[in-house]
Amino acid sequence: MNILIIDDEKEICDIMEDFLRELDMQKITKVYNGNDALSLFKSNNFDLVICDVNLPDISGIELVKKMKRLQYIPQIILISGREDLEKSINAIDLGILDFLLKPINTEILSDLIHEAKTAKDKKILQLNSDFINIYKAENPDNYYYYTENKCIVTSSQIIINIIKKLKKLREYPEIPVLIEGKSGVGKELIAEFIHYYNRTQESPYIAVNCGSFVETIFESELFGYEKGAFTGANTTGKEGKIKLAETGSLFLDEITEISMEMQTKLLRVLQEKEYYKVGSNIKQGINTRIICATNKYIPKLINNKLFREDLYYRLNICKLTIPTLAERPEDILPLIIFFMKEFNEKSNFKIVEISKEAVDYLVEYQWPGNIRELKNAITKALLFNEKKYLSINDFVFLKNATHKKKITKDVNLHQPVVIDPMNFVLPTTPFNLEKLNELIVKETMKKFNGNKSLTAKFLGLNRMQMYHKYKNNTPQ
Repeated sequence: MNILIIDDEKEICDIMEDFLRELDMQKITKVYNGNDALSLFKSNNFDLVICDVNLPDISGIELVKKMKRLQYIPQIILISGREDLEKSINAIDLGILDFLLKPINTEILSDLIHEAKTAKDKKILQLNSDFINIYKAENPDNYYYYTENKCIVTSSQIIINIIKKLKKLREYPEIPVLIEGKSGVGKELIAEFIHYYNRTQESPYIAVNCGSFVETIFESELFGYEKGAFTGANTTGKEGKIKLAETGSLFLDEITEISMEMQTKLLRVLQEKEYYKVGSNIKQGINTRIICATNKYIPKLINNKLFREDLYYRLNICKLTIPTLAERPEDILPLIIFFMKEFNEKSNFKIVEISKEAVDYLVEYQWPGNIRELKNAITKALLFNEKKYLSINDFVFLKNATHKKKITKDVNLHQPVVIDPMNFVLPTTPFNLEKLNELIVKETMKKFNGNKSLTAKFLGLNRMQMYHKYKNNTPQ
């Protein structure tokens, strides 16, 4: 989540930044006045802005009004002293997330950060209909093209940061790249991005699955061979994959499957930029970027004497670790939209909607097969679908979906309860109204398993009202 802190007191900005990093928020920017913030908005999309009401050049309230005119409107938390309390309360009408009084209550701030992140993750789902139209929900900002019709689809900051690294590799074609990640996370897609973004379209891209060759054949496939090099060799010889990938990229998938002997020869290629064809004593130079990938943990293989440590260090100069899909659930919806759209364009199917319930189900699924499994699931659901949309019933074949506890299943937070004064019965004995209010808050907190945000919404309060009015009585 991209966060901007605006406060003229540098110490408060630093303390706030430290606290946010403890909450695992990594993308944080600090500025000390409103005009600097406005300059940043021209080239940055912030998901959350934490802003002091009193700034030296422009008031926080005016800044909120300007933020509300941005194309990408962030969520906003205002910070104020008690002398600005009325201004802050009125700012709620401007659509801010909430306001905090100084000194800042870190528990409240933590809850607000969590609420903002949850809202950001599900922002694209906030449609009036129970169904998502894939063409209306499609966000071009999630598409990172490396050819005219090939792209990486992501809204994950982790993957976006990896893409930034990939773009820098243009300047260093001689540096090998190691891509780590579980099966199905998109390692070959990353390899293609490295090649096509950093080379011309005419440069060759050669992909080799190291696990598909026996050792005796792999060497000749990689380096090529001279005529008569071995029994059954082509009478004219053969160029190897390294030569075929000259001026381009050679992608060696499942690099950990090659033998220790071949690892030694590959190390020489990387270090000396030369090799020998099988059956030849003439050196061959290379002008090829080497990209390797594995789904195994190489340090463990090194400990078991199955992988050369010096080769690992050579490959480790530029190592990219691709997280699983379960570790970046924010990518699931953009990928669903992409795969549905792709399937529609390649077939006569025109299924353009998917239910929110189905999306929630897919987001909560752990995806052991990662992106490959998600694509197959969408394809299967579309292929055997006889409706105009996808629903949760189209994914019953996914057996190990783990669902979060639905604590609001029987409660509609958006439909307020109307009390009929004609049928409302007062207690027959005297009672303490404040105590009754406290009891209602306490029981509502129980209903929502201690979730203060949902409790406040259910009772028609903003969270600050609930904290300040009932902070001594709400259950912890």
